[in-house]
Amino acid sequence: MDTATATRSNVASDTETADRRRTGRHATVWAATALAAPTLLWRIWAGIILAQILAAGIIGTAPTASALSVAAMIPAALVDVRSRRLPNRIVGAAAVVLAAALAAGAARGLAVDFAHVAVGAAAMAGPLLAIHLLSPGSMGFGDIKAATVLGAAAGVVHWQLALSALALAAGFSATAAILANARTIPFGPGLVSGAAIALTLSPVFAPTVDDAPGHATATGTGTGTGSTAVALTATPGIGAHR
Repeated sequence: MDTATATRSNVASDTETADRRRTGRHATVWAATALAAPTLLWRIWAGIILAQILAAGIIGTAPTASALSVAAMIPAALVDVRSRRLPNRIVGAAAVVLAAALAAGAARGLAVDFAHVAVGAAAMAGPLLAIHLLSPGSMGFGDIKAATVLGAAAGVVHWQLALSALALAAGFSATAAILANARTIPFGPGLVSGAAIALTLSPVFAPTVDDAPGHATATGTGTGTGSTAVALTATPGIGAHR
């Protein structure tokens, strides 16, 4: 009787161990599948971000130049999900889109504060560069280049918006890593998401509007009120809120 009980106990223990192993393998496979290729979930994410940022550009909550640049960066984020790299050609193309759109806006007489653009690029990329120098394996240089472009796009509104974009990027990536039960995760989608959300909600995240580029009245002078309502009456076009 004792022998039979011991045998049943051993069988139950072996079964429980096998179940735990299968569960662990299933979780590992799920996480690897979610992060190793642009699955349907990531494609849905890309569609949502694309629709969001283009809509923000159309209705005027995000400058047109910034919206186009962020949209151009989405394919790079999908490549990052699949292969853990941000292709230089796509990042470079997004930078060209931003520069060309800003130049076109400036040629049309629209207000573009390139100091905000430059500082925004440095504000978003600088912390990532510091992490890369301290631990190259934890932050790739492709992330830094992407953050430079996206920070510049946020800087079209105000350089401090780039800091909000970076914080949102970190929050998005941390949440995705927790949901995928992964210790590491590509940062490209987080960077794109952070920039898109910050630009879409720029009237909320931007510290002021009267000192930000593109926030001028029809006469070209700032209101000095600091009210986000000014964004709705600003001169429309590239590099400016409507």
